[in-house]
Amino acid sequence: MFRDILSNKGVLAGSLFCIFIVVGSLLYSWHVERGIKADEARTQQFLQQREIKKETRTAQDAAAPTGTEALGQTSTPLETDDTQTMSDETDAFTSLDAFLPDETGAEETTEVPVSPFGFGPYPEVPADYFGEPIWGREPSLIADFPSEARKNIELIDRVLVKLWQQGDREIVGGSTRNGKIYPHYDNVVYVRWREYELPDGSIHRYVSSMLDAGEGPTRDDIRTGKIPPNFKVIEFDDAGFDPYQFLNISPMEEY
Repeated sequence: MFRDILSNKGVLAGSLFCIFIVVGSLLYSWHVERGIKADEARTQQFLQQREIKKETRTAQDAAAPTGTEALGQTSTPLETDDTQTMSDETDAFTSLDAFLPDETGAEETTEVPVSPFGFGPYPEVPADYFGEPIWGREPSLIADFPSEARKNIELIDRVLVKLWQQGDREIVGGSTRNGKIYPHYDNVVYVRWREYELPDGSIHRYVSSMLDAGEGPTRDDIRTGKIPPNFKVIEFDDAGFDPYQFLNISPMEEY
């Protein structure tokens, strides 16, 4: 019977397979067991090394000085060092300040346009001002003007700007006569009267000079009283502004 089993190939193959499985399992178990033992040996070695280092560190700490002795100095020198460090940093910032722009100096040295005739800085011109003063014009436009003419124009503009700032919004221009500034209005005419005696002894009164802003009554109209109701006739001597008095500036003898 045993011979029959050995002669059966299927049974033989199955037996060999079982033998291989058993041998393989034994080999694997032996390999795993060796690995576990090696890991245990390494772990034990690591723990021993840690214990040795811990004991060494404890011994060093016990021998080392504590408190201020460990620092080798008292708290007072520490404060002195900190103060010295802060002083050094302050000196560094102070030296850097020398390279920063001087804002105060920049404001003081800002150039402000001033009059070439010694009248000081030009006044601020309101945004709604009716015209453009001489100091706001292109220099080439007034380059050919005589110096006296430019001075008078500046005085006129200064007076008109101040009047505008004071609330006079009916100004349309200005001119100068006999050292006084006369603002121009659409409904105002300035006149100067003259008189002379006729052969029969009567006095003839007439307009020797007049000044207005444009189209207005003629001299004959004014003499005969034909003046539009919206017009004002004002004597020259009763109007006008002394620019130096009005602007509170001093006349310049040389410019």
